[in-house]
Amino acid sequence: MDSTSLISKPVSNALLQPAREQGQYMTDTQREAPILSTYLLGRTCDAATSILYEQALGARGVVMTEAQAKLWARVLRQPRLLPFVDAGLALLDRYNPLRQRIFIMSAVLEVRPEFAGEFLPRRYRWHEIGVLMLGGCSAVLHSLAGVCLVRVLFRDSYGR
Repeated sequence: MDSTSLISKPVSNALLQPAREQGQYMTDTQREAPILSTYLLGRTCDAATSILYEQALGARGVVMTEAQAKLWARVLRQPRLLPFVDAGLALLDRYNPLRQRIFIMSAVLEVRPEFAGEFLPRRYRWHEIGVLMLGGCSAVLHSLAGVCLVRVLFRDSYGR
């Protein structure tokens, strides 16, 4: 199954209703999708996007080791750790399955019409450029703190 077939399929209206209203339970990957979309865009995604994310993960075959699964479970319990862990892994292990999940969610969000505008370029005013520069400084601090966090939490895998 190629990646375009996952996205180009029409999503039925039943998928747009919250899973609770349908009398269904959300899978683990459908539960992590709103956390990732909040991290990436600052707002949660709908049920259809969660299902597309789950399908994309299945098609990609992202597999985690036991240590990676423990780290991911902790991040899902405490989503405030996600920016630090992501930034730390960007320096320590950029092809880590945790980061692959973030990239897959980013790709799914980018092709959804209700989120696509967040990924399009736009013109910035002068004061917004300053905010972007502060964001860059914040990213550096997240990276340093994330490296320390990942190394402390998982000395066996990433400690030196």
